[in-house]
Order: sequence, then structure tokens, then C-alpha cells
Amino acid sequence: MGWDENGYWLLEIDEHNSGSSYTDRGFHAIGSGSPAAQVAIGLLQNYNPQRLSPEQLQMLAYRTIGVSISVLAQHLSGPVRL
Repeated sequence: MGWDENGYWLLEIDEHNSGSSYTDRGFHAIGSGSPAAQVAIGLLQNYNPQRLSPEQLQMLAYRTIGVSISVLAQHLSGPVRL
């Protein structure tokens, strides 16, 4: 993680020594949370939260977390539950 004249950046190096930069995504999680962060970004990118009611925001949050857990469950041992 760092900063240069273009702003903040995050670089992740995986077990194969390949780098991934996430400056265009806005946020990211390193390690086992990485797939969940990418799923959450994908699910949330088409919504405008300012136009949603509190109930709709809650439903969207539960859906995002639930789908992220189902993705993580493929990569982690033991139960992952909402």
C-alpha cells in the first residue's frame, strides 16, 4: 500500500509472485477476503445507494454478504455463516 503523485494504490502479490493492482476498484481485501471483496464490488456497482430506502439497503447488504460468504466457503475450511 502506498501513495504517489497519482494518489493511493494497493498492490497484492500472490503465491505465484504475480502482482495485482486495485487502484481502479476503490477498495480491496487481501488474502482469503479477496474473492468476497471482488464479489461485493461486482454486486454493488449497479446500485445508487442514495436512491434506496433503508429496507432496500438492508436487503442489498444481506444479499451482498450472503453471496460473498458462498464464494468464500469454496476457499475456506469450516462453516462460514451469515
